[in-house]
Amino acid sequence: MTKAPTTKWLGAPFVALLGGCGILGLLLWHVGITEVVHYLGQIGWFAPLVFLPYLSVALCDAKGWLCAIPSATHTATIPLWRLMLTRLAGEAINNLTPTANLGGEPVKVYLLRLQGIPADAGLASVVAAKTALTISQVVFILLGVPFLLYRLGWMRQEWWVLGPLVLLAYGFATVLIRWQRRGLIGKAVRMLR
Repeated sequence: MTKAPTTKWLGAPFVALLGGCGILGLLLWHVGITEVVHYLGQIGWFAPLVFLPYLSVALCDAKGWLCAIPSATHTATIPLWRLMLTRLAGEAINNLTPTANLGGEPVKVYLLRLQGIPADAGLASVVAAKTALTISQVVFILLGVPFLLYRLGWMRQEWWVLGPLVLLAYGFATVLIRWQRRGLIGKAVRMLR
């Protein structure tokens, strides 16, 4: 006797979709639909172009995250669009909940596990991607400091400030990487269990 094929339970994604639509509805009600329409009218037909920079950043971040997943875990089977949606799901939780920008990271690991990536490889890739993102943001800020100092008129007199800032950023990145190599994050996770 053959077994009937099991169908996936679509209840959880449907509930999540309804919850997201509900939150969007509450935000539109709170802000006012006329205000939103007014500002979209000011942008005009170029309104959809507002999403292109974020879409390109999300795509590049997902591609970088794909490189952080160990190759022994069959990363070729995960399509880039699915990894991008996994990343967006984690970032949505990071942005909507007061979890210090870390609440969505376990969700990313869970969603990777559903796609066949072992939890330890998924956790390692999430930590590596988050570290790379943090270090790149520090570098981005440091690139903007000279422009800020020039704008304030301090660049001519106080250019020496940049040296200590670069050393501070280098020290921060070094300490962050050393913590990870010593396994402090793994110890913290085990303690929380």
